[in-house]
Amino acid sequence: GNTFKDLTLTDVNITANNRIGGLMGQSQGAIVKNVHVSGTLNNPRDLSGLIIGITTTSTTLVDSSSSSGVIIDPRNGHGGLIGAMNGTDTLSNSYTSVSINSSSAIGTSQGGLVGRVYSGNTVFNSYATGNIGLTSGKAGGLVGWNEGTIQDSSSMGDVGSSSSSGGLVGVNDGTIQDSYTTSAMASGGGPLTNSSTGTITNSYWNSDSAGVADNSLGTGLTTIQMWDSTNFNSWDFTNTWDILSGDSLSFPYLQNNTPDSIPGLQMIVFSKGNG
Repeated sequence: GNTFKDLTLTDVNITANNRIGGLMGQSQGAIVKNVHVSGTLNNPRDLSGLIIGITTTSTTLVDSSSSSGVIIDPRNGHGGLIGAMNGTDTLSNSYTSVSINSSSAIGTSQGGLVGRVYSGNTVFNSYATGNIGLTSGKAGGLVGWNEGTIQDSSSMGDVGSSSSSGGLVGVNDGTIQDSYTTSAMASGGGPLTNSSTGTITNSYWNSDSAGVADNSLGTGLTTIQMWDSTNFNSWDFTNTWDILSGDSLSFPYLQNNTPDSIPGLQMIVFSKGNG
């Protein structure tokens, strides 16, 4: 595959049906590093992402890349960065702020970062902040349908109504580890994931913002609890995650992929006493 490095594409505007990407519609073994795309994908039917529509066959590596913008009225397999990971791929140290706007509940496998992660594919050290609109199923703040591995990642955007939606992952048939979500759910679904036949380890959701009931998948923490690193069991706050404490509090954020806006940031004001 080809290598795409140190590239910025702005105001991309594409209208097409299938396998649509701001950088490429389909990747077979590409290396994508430090690539940033912003823009709009209009009315895609299947498989779209602001960087790659779908990865297939070979190993695609995406690292230190980002996307922002909107995907309008998509159907199946859409993500802010990649529509579907279907090779033996790795997505790392990347982030998105992409809203998926749907006028009706007709699509599935939609995620803020990736629409569908197939078995054998890995997402780590990444996050998504965009909102997901109405879908017919399998919608998540980070990934719509996970059959691979998600580790050390998070989502913060709101997720629209769907019976198979989740704050982090819509449906999990793979592995989720050391990840969290503060996403608010419109109605239905689960606070971390709607359903899981896979493994969920040390992963959390914000019980103050979720808006839906605990379904025993992942662990709910209040906002106050999320300001305390000791509540994130076995997380690596030496090499992977960081958290503010003292005069400023925050939720965990990635050391090597720090967002412009620190999640959960709260300044502590100490009043002066008398005497």
